[in-house]
Amino acid sequence: MAVVRMRVETVAAICALVGSLVFLNSLGLQLCFDDTAAVKDNADLRPNVSWFNLLRNDFWGTEISHRDSHKSYRPLTVATFRLNYMLHELEPLGYHLVNVLLHSAVVYLYVLLCGVVFSEVWPALIAGLLFAVHPIHTEAVSGVVGRADVLSCLFFIGSILTYKKSLSTKNSALFMMCTLLLAVCSALSKEIGITVVAMCPIYEVLIHRKMNLRNILRIILGMRRRNKPSIEAENRWLKSLLFRTAVIGSFALTFLYLRLKLNKTPPIFSVSNNPAMKFPTPFRQLHWSYLCVYNVWLLLSPSQLCAEYAMGTIPPVASLSDPRNLLTLATFAGLLSLSCYSASYSHSHHRKIMFGLCLTVLPFLPASNLFFPVGFVIAERVLYIPSMGFCLLVSYGFHLLVSNSKRFSPFFKSVIVFLLLVHGIKTVVRTR
Repeated sequence: MAVVRMRVETVAAICALVGSLVFLNSLGLQLCFDDTAAVKDNADLRPNVSWFNLLRNDFWGTEISHRDSHKSYRPLTVATFRLNYMLHELEPLGYHLVNVLLHSAVVYLYVLLCGVVFSEVWPALIAGLLFAVHPIHTEAVSGVVGRADVLSCLFFIGSILTYKKSLSTKNSALFMMCTLLLAVCSALSKEIGITVVAMCPIYEVLIHRKMNLRNILRIILGMRRRNKPSIEAENRWLKSLLFRTAVIGSFALTFLYLRLKLNKTPPIFSVSNNPAMKFPTPFRQLHWSYLCVYNVWLLLSPSQLCAEYAMGTIPPVASLSDPRNLLTLATFAGLLSLSCYSASYSHSHHRKIMFGLCLTVLPFLPASNLFFPVGFVIAERVLYIPSMGFCLLVSYGFHLLVSNSKRFSPFFKSVIVFLLLVHGIKTVVRTR
C-alpha cells in the first residue's frame, strides 16, 4: 500500500487535521451545562483573584478542604480557563477553539504512540482516524469542561513517549524526571491521568522489550535457555525495570498521599448524581458492574449517546434474574480470558493486544465505581483517555484481517472506510 511508505509524522498530521475538521461546528457553541459552574460562575478565573487560589480550590472554585467541595482538583485545567478569560472573558469561541486545538494535538501524539506500538504506519493511521472522529469524544471536545480530559490525555501520551526516550538515551535520568513531571501534569489536569505511571512499565515490558508475564517469570526462575551473557543481560534489565518501577510507584504514592491530604474530608455525592449508592448489596455492585459494560458498549456502538445519564436514564439492576447480569458476566469473563491469553504468549500480536487492553482498562478504573463511588452515572468524557486503547485494538484487529485474508481484504477495507465515515458524520452532526 502507498500509505505504508508515508512517514508516521505525516500520517499524524493528517489525522490531527481530520480531528480538527470534524469538530469545527463546536466553535459556534455557547457555554452550557457544567460550563456554567466551571467557567461563568468560577471566581478563580477573574483577574482580581490570586493565582494561588487555583492551588487551594477545586475545579469549580470551592475551597477543596471545604465539606461541600466536589474534591475535583484540576488546577492546570483551571489555569487554561483563566488564560482564556484574560484574553476574551466569557466569549465562547476562544474556549471552544482551544479545545479543538488540544484535541488535534492529542491526535497527533496518539498516532506517534501507535506508530511506536505497531512499528507500522497503516494500523497507526486507522487508529488515529478512528480516535480523531469517534463520537464518544463529542462531550470532551465540544464541552468546555471536557478540556480536563483532553489536556490530561495530552500529558498522558507525552509521559509515555518521554519514558520511551528514557530507555534509549544516556540522559535517562533527565527523561525520567520529565516523565514524572508530565504524569503530574496529567493528574493535575484530571485525576485519572495518574494512571499513566502504570502504563509506563507496561509499555517497557510489552513493547520496548517485547516480553510478557511468562518471560519475566522465566527470568526470575532462571528457566531461560540462553547463553550466560544473554542471561546476565536479562537479569540486569529486570533489576533496572524493578528499580524504575519502584521509583515511579513511590512517586505516585507520594503524590496520591499529598493529593488526598488536600481534601481533608471525603467527597459527598448526592444520590441524584449516582443513584446506585442507595442500592443494597449486591445490587449496588451489580449495577455498577453493568455500567462498566455499558461504557464498553458506548465505545463499540456510539449510536445512542446522551448528554446526561442521571435521573433514571439507565434502569437499575434490581434483581439477580436481570438478563443484564449475564451480559456483565460474559463481558468481564471475555476481557479476563483475552487478558490471560495475551499475557501468556510472547508473539507480537498478543503483546499489542495486551497493551491495548491495559490502555483501555487502567485509565477507566478510577471512574468505574468498582473501588469507590464517583459523582456520576456515566460521563462520556471520561472515556476520552480509555478510548485510545479501544481504537488501538480495533485498528489492529482490522489490520490483521486485511493482512491475513487477501481474498476478503477489499471488503474489510470498505468496512473500515464506512466505519470512519459514519463516525465522522455522527460527530459532525452531534456538535451542531
